[in-house]
Amino acid sequence: NSLVLNSFLIDKLKPTYSTQQHGPSNYQRTDLILISAAISQTHVKSEIIRLRGRPLIISPDGRIRLMNNYSYIKTRDLLLKIFEKKPDQLQVILNELHLAMKSKTSNLTTSFLKNYLDFNKQNAIILLWNGNTDKNILQRLGFNTNIMLNMTAYDTDNNREFYLKLINFKSNEIILNHKLGYIIKNGRFLSLKETHDSICNQNHDITYIHDAVSDFLQNTNSSQLVT
Repeated sequence: NSLVLNSFLIDKLKPTYSTQQHGPSNYQRTDLILISAAISQTHVKSEIIRLRGRPLIISPDGRIRLMNNYSYIKTRDLLLKIFEKKPDQLQVILNELHLAMKSKTSNLTTSFLKNYLDFNKQNAIILLWNGNTDKNILQRLGFNTNIMLNMTAYDTDNNREFYLKLINFKSNEIILNHKLGYIIKNGRFLSLKETHDSICNQNHDITYIHDAVSDFLQNTNSSQLVT
């Protein structure tokens, strides 16, 4: 059987947020919020599908609630505080949240994902970028049997020598360990854009940051260039 490789990147709020009031519209500390996503099959030429609809509030036991207007206002106010010093990132997330709440139709559903990942009746492999929270979201949505691979760029020895790593989430096996070289920056992780730019010098006409489709394009291009 041929391998089915599905890349799945999630625009989300992280860390998760909580409110002090109690009521059916508020979040618990352990809830995860899924605002939008992008998905495509990378083993065949396939268009990137944007997943959009009312944001999903997902509890640890997999219970899903659609974000209502009250939760939307609370989330917006929290974002304004949290990303006060990151206006570019704030604007992108607020725009995604606004578009999601106005959406008249929705493919941001577990049934759509299950049908999509069931391509050719094979167990899809899901590729994520720095995907610990993404993995938790997918598992809460019921995707527990899929192999999930995590791609990250990390300064392993704290000497500014960065490596692009592909890791099996379940076994922690390092499948790929590609040296990117010496990079001067604060911190030991590269962002997706930093990683992509260190590998690829092509212009992909990407103008958005923290956008699900743009992230998908950069992640796919990075993985294809080193494999």
